[in-house]
Amino acid sequence: MSVMVDGVAVRLSFPAQVAAALRPLLRSTAVSRAREVLRMPTRLGWTVLTAVLVAGVAGWVFAWTELRVIALSGFFVVLLAIRYTLGKADLQVSVDVPAPWVSRGVEPGVEVQVRNIARRGLRQGALIEIPISVGRQRPEIGERPLGSLGAGATQVIPLTKQVPTGSRGVVTIGPVRTVRGDPLGLLRREMALAEPQELLVNPDTVVIGSLGAGLLKDLEGQSTNDRSVSDVSFHSLRDYVPGDDLRHVHAFTSARFGRPMVRQFVDTRTARLSIMVSGVRGEYASEQEFEDALSVGGSIAMRGVDDDQHVAVLAAGQHAPARPRQSRLLILDPFARAELGGGADVIASATRMHRLAPDTSIAIFITGGPVELMVLRRAANVFGPDVRALAIRVDETAEVDVARARRLLVVTVPSLAEFGKIGSVFGEAWS
Repeated sequence: MSVMVDGVAVRLSFPAQVAAALRPLLRSTAVSRAREVLRMPTRLGWTVLTAVLVAGVAGWVFAWTELRVIALSGFFVVLLAIRYTLGKADLQVSVDVPAPWVSRGVEPGVEVQVRNIARRGLRQGALIEIPISVGRQRPEIGERPLGSLGAGATQVIPLTKQVPTGSRGVVTIGPVRTVRGDPLGLLRREMALAEPQELLVNPDTVVIGSLGAGLLKDLEGQSTNDRSVSDVSFHSLRDYVPGDDLRHVHAFTSARFGRPMVRQFVDTRTARLSIMVSGVRGEYASEQEFEDALSVGGSIAMRGVDDDQHVAVLAAGQHAPARPRQSRLLILDPFARAELGGGADVIASATRMHRLAPDTSIAIFITGGPVELMVLRRAANVFGPDVRALAIRVDETAEVDVARARRLLVVTVPSLAEFGKIGSVFGEAWS
């Protein structure tokens, strides 16, 4: 037997041929059901089944009445366990998450609704398993007995206290499973009833001042203080100067003052804001520095969205592209999903962002205290000389400091709270 690999026939060994022949069989429905049946017995169940089998064989071979009685008793116990366990679960389960985002420390109001859609009541012994995990941590599984749920009845299981929102991250709720078993614990059958749902716990943010109007001329951008002879943002009227476009002469005012008067405009500009948060452990002195860095990045991103700027985010490898119309909540998704140790260092992040957003006009790099100034300057040089560059170092052992290294503005803050106090310096420093 041979298979084609890149257009070349490769002969398989005998074990590989056997595996290839058995693969369709292993994928069949019958084999899948057999696997499900073999997973039903618990450790105690396998012990009882083995004891029943051994007692039955020994009792009939050696004609021991006691062993026959033990085997028959165990057989009827197993039949009783099967009666409790088998049967389909006519349940309709839904995980109700009011909003996919929640602020840190806010109760999410999540609940699980279980409805019995069968024509008769649910038998005793059924459980609902609700796994809840944060990030990549092992899920904590909560079990709730359903009891005797009548036909058409609905049971609501609140999870407000069980869903952790004390720290930033992604909380996965589910998949919700029903667990059927017997009172003795011999058999256990699990069936998935609802798909897992995600709840994003956003980082803390603070309100900061405007980042400035940007560098790119845009008819829908923000007004600046730069005078212009032609734009859509009208500023004032002034005297005519030889060389002015006659189309901008204001006839009514010219007739009133007896001399030519022309319209004076100001430029309207917009920013293509790119925010990069390093995810390498070596660039942070502690996990708290990383959390504060994400909060700083989230605060800047929300300010950019409020200013109708195009904001692109790369937070520890989690990317959100710039869009013309962005949501304050959606822009925080990468910051909620980011994990320390993910993504790349600040220079590699700058290289990737430059490839993803080549029209960047403001580049913001956010790192921890161990990152040196030379590294930040190299990251800023990835973007062109016309791009405004800002580096924010979150150093919990340092004092607040604002400095300039050539075209790079470097801000050092010890915490998110201190960043909120100086968040209005950006527009002033760039004006």
